[in-house]
Amino acid sequence: MSHIKSKNIQGLFDKKKGYRYSIGEKKLREEILSFIDELQESVLCKRLVNSRRVTTAGGAAIEDFSVSGIRSGMHCVVGIHTKGAAPVTVVSAKADLDKVTVEFSADPSTDHIVTILVTN
Repeated sequence: MSHIKSKNIQGLFDKKKGYRYSIGEKKLREEILSFIDELQESVLCKRLVNSRRVTTAGGAAIEDFSVSGIRSGMHCVVGIHTKGAAPVTVVSAKADLDKVTVEFSADPSTDHIVTILVTN
């Protein structure tokens, strides 16, 4: 979590002694709240932009799926919803303008159903 700017709060507690450092309850509370605020801003406040469930076209291990309203650099989560006759896995996924490019471990043929989630 190197992107969190708050002082490191790990190590402030000792199970037997309570507070490890005598910083006071108010200061400790401020540090924890600041840490939580930064964590929410950096990790937890992702917003779902679009989601789709699509069937693979087959013919190649890399397929582009049309997903409106997205742009390059958005975060993609792709999973196999229904495996086909010859199971494959998702190797990578990349968002681009109005599409997600998914690389499979092999040609998924035309019988795999894929779930795509895109967050900003």
